[in-house]
Amino acid sequence: MKKNNFKTDSNRIDYLDVAKAIGMYLVILGHLVIMNYKPYRFINAFHMPLFFIISGMTDALKTQDDFILFVKKQIKHYLIPFSFVFIISIVQFFVFPVTWQRYVDIYQLDFWRNIYRGYLVISYFSATWFLICMFWAKIYFWFLIKIKNVVNKYVYALIWLTWIITSLLAKDIYSNIPLFHRLPMQMDSAMMGTVFLGVGYAFEFGYKRLSNRPKKTKKMTETGKKITALLLIVFGFLAVYFFSYKGNIYVNMLDLEYAIKWKYLIGAIMGSLMILGLSILCEKLNFLKVIGRHTLYMLIMQEIVYTIIIMLANYLFGLSLSPMRMKLDVYCVMISIASFCVTALIASIYYKIRTKVGDVIKIHKKDLFNKQ
Repeated sequence: MKKNNFKTDSNRIDYLDVAKAIGMYLVILGHLVIMNYKPYRFINAFHMPLFFIISGMTDALKTQDDFILFVKKQIKHYLIPFSFVFIISIVQFFVFPVTWQRYVDIYQLDFWRNIYRGYLVISYFSATWFLICMFWAKIYFWFLIKIKNVVNKYVYALIWLTWIITSLLAKDIYSNIPLFHRLPMQMDSAMMGTVFLGVGYAFEFGYKRLSNRPKKTKKMTETGKKITALLLIVFGFLAVYFFSYKGNIYVNMLDLEYAIKWKYLIGAIMGSLMILGLSILCEKLNFLKVIGRHTLYMLIMQEIVYTIIIMLANYLFGLSLSPMRMKLDVYCVMISIASFCVTALIASIYYKIRTKVGDVIKIHKKDLFNKQ
């Protein structure tokens, strides 16, 4: 039986793991150049939607029917890590505040607004807003998928269209909420996350339909895959360049900033396709596949890692580099690569330790059960 190039023995999808690794590098690089408007605007057009699209593609393979079991799984994967980091962030704020970076006084309303919306800007773990956003997006998405079974296709299409429009107008809709002007804990930005989950679901559904075609047309040759990947890269890049970089202004899913909304959607989707195309070409790079399995841990710790690396570089080489304010030059590329590698290494070690501890606990529970 021939090996399926899209899956590993553990039933993971190789090119999606590679895409997550590439996306994680772009997250780190984007954070370093936030104040450098041009490269940040290009990266920010699609790097967070990419993770939602990938998640939609993988979840399409295993839809959970039992809502309670589904919620428990999402709590374990997203809500518990977010809650833990949330507590750590509060402690860090009072013990070791980020005064040199973006200190926000507790007597300012902005401090409480950020806490309210789950954005830990007060700490070195601000990117973990993605965890709570993904949690809500998965919950919304579960209901939207299940609705399909009880309404006809025209009503279902209308429901999705309404959801997409509401997501794009979220900032205008929820700005009337007194004091905070947002829904709590990223519940509003998660609406757009749900849209991208749906895009990923549609991509995977289309791929499965193609896979079920007659045998003569079913198998895509290696040459065909490479040509498809190159087309995705070229057209994806052009779409991001013209619709997002040149044709739109500042966009940020975190802040519900979508500017010219239809251009935002095109840039986000086509930029994600660009990375998926690149990941297909890099599918055989095993180290990227391994890194891609730990991107959730990497997301949590990447900010503190690149901060330490920048501090060391400044101390050892007499530089004056600053996170978020770097130019896209050789220093930025070297620090982003170093941060990516170190973060991946720490995440991999943590995963192995956690897995071994989990195995020991399972064996211990099994022994206790057998004794009873």
